[in-house]
Amino acid sequence: RRCPADGLEGLLEAEDQAHRTPGAQGHERVCARVLGLPLARVRIYAPDPGGAFGGKQHAKYEPLVAFMALRAGRPVRLVLSLEETFQAVRRASSRITVRTGFERDGTIAFQDIAADYLIGAYADIADRVVGKGTYPGCGPYRVPAARILARSVLSHTTPSTAFRGFGAPQINWAVESNLDAGAVELGIDRLDLRLRNLARKGEAFIPFDTPADGDWDQSVRRAAEMIEWGTPLLPARGRGIAVGIKSGPTTGLSHATVRLLADGSAVVSAGTSDMGQGARTIFAQIVAHELGIPLDWISVVMGDTALVPYDQQTSASRSTVLMGNAILQACRDIGTRLAAMAARDHGVDPAEVTVAHGAVRIRDREMPIHDVLVAGLGPLGGEIIGLGEARKEADPSHPLGGSAAFFEFNCTAIEAEVDRETGDITIIRHVTVSDVGRALNPLQVRMQDEGAAIMGLGHTLMEHYIYDDAGRIRNLGAIDYRIPTSMDLPRSIESDVIENGDGPGPYGAKGMSEGALLCVAAAVAGAVREATGVVIRDLPLSPERVWRALREVDAAPPPAAGAAS
Repeated sequence: RRCPADGLEGLLEAEDQAHRTPGAQGHERVCARVLGLPLARVRIYAPDPGGAFGGKQHAKYEPLVAFMALRAGRPVRLVLSLEETFQAVRRASSRITVRTGFERDGTIAFQDIAADYLIGAYADIADRVVGKGTYPGCGPYRVPAARILARSVLSHTTPSTAFRGFGAPQINWAVESNLDAGAVELGIDRLDLRLRNLARKGEAFIPFDTPADGDWDQSVRRAAEMIEWGTPLLPARGRGIAVGIKSGPTTGLSHATVRLLADGSAVVSAGTSDMGQGARTIFAQIVAHELGIPLDWISVVMGDTALVPYDQQTSASRSTVLMGNAILQACRDIGTRLAAMAARDHGVDPAEVTVAHGAVRIRDREMPIHDVLVAGLGPLGGEIIGLGEARKEADPSHPLGGSAAFFEFNCTAIEAEVDRETGDITIIRHVTVSDVGRALNPLQVRMQDEGAAIMGLGHTLMEHYIYDDAGRIRNLGAIDYRIPTSMDLPRSIESDVIENGDGPGPYGAKGMSEGALLCVAAAVAGAVREATGVVIRDLPLSPERVWRALREVDAAPPPAAGAAS
């Protein structure tokens, strides 16, 4: 992580290099406020992060480095080692207790959830993670009576922050595991239990919030079909299935400008940070589709607060929906201006002119946008500038400050094999199906889904901090803190999407970059339970933990004759 800053004559220029924030304007505001400078005198350069996942959302060291640069009158750079970044922020650990009541037919009667999140020494954004992550904690189900008590627990350990899933994977692990236990107790298939209770599209399933915004049963049925649910298994293998939901952004504001240049090429200016989610490509695709321009004739400018218009932040899988809508609006603003230009040049009423998908139609005559543009601009040349804005207003009466713009819904199904001698889990097949509204770029959607799935396997199977008695982390760095490598990948990973064009984004798109992470742990644990009969309540499902659980079962005395199992 490097945070260089340069201060000269009251102008602060900071290049957020390895930190590479997903919210350049947010850092601009913080630095301006802390340093007592007007926004116009603060400029943040934020190159594409190449990965952020929540931990880079809020300013931490940057204002201090900027302060030193202003005082010293020369550039200042802070460099942190990997070991030091381990002690800067982390994902929140949690202890969650779930009690679910069922009718005899498997219908959920109530849920009582207590969730304690260990947020560390400083709040950062962790308290928001706890609140937003647990608000839809009962999952995408019809639950007529629910109580969720969520608490942020401070300690002297490393502060926690936002992380992909924003607190939802922790509570999902407990709730979905509890549903598996209920299905076993009731003698109902785990898949059928979920389908029986799943909220239907348009149904109000969370008080004061957005109704169910998708045909979610389609994702569940598709995942079950792909994993071949209910077919015979080889020895030592089992299957698990789980669903997850996460609220999208509750507020938002994105501005965009699109400049249609004299030769028909275009420049898009957007405050979004492309941190691997493919925002640049999506934004260029929208402009290409609306204005009929080849992709390689479109330039997307990001990451410099002196050049791009305001964007609230890049978080909560919002970019395609909010910034995408702003860019779409900017393109259609250009279309309105082109229509007026064509009407003027051809002597017709503007109402007789339509502009869509790269063509201008005047009555029964159709012309390429480029021809109308060149004729309309004339020998002076110039350009047409379109402006776009997308807003998600706050709601002060809502517990979270606003309802969800959309929900990320995912169903994950796992087939796993367990080695009883070592406790090692091999993921044979990993299936992930997300409700995405519309996949504007199917390849990028698949990449995001599979990336989130592998990240979910990390916290499920291996990732954890080891603390000494004083609360210091013992396994700092890339050697002692295990994350998945190519050696740990499933033998087969299959992803699919459900597209119904029912999202609030361009052409019916929804955000989807976090969904496939949400319910991996419960699906893997369900497969382990079916393969071994062992129920494990703690993560990660490391070989040692699974091996010890198996030994405990093997050492337990057999049940007395006639006793219920």
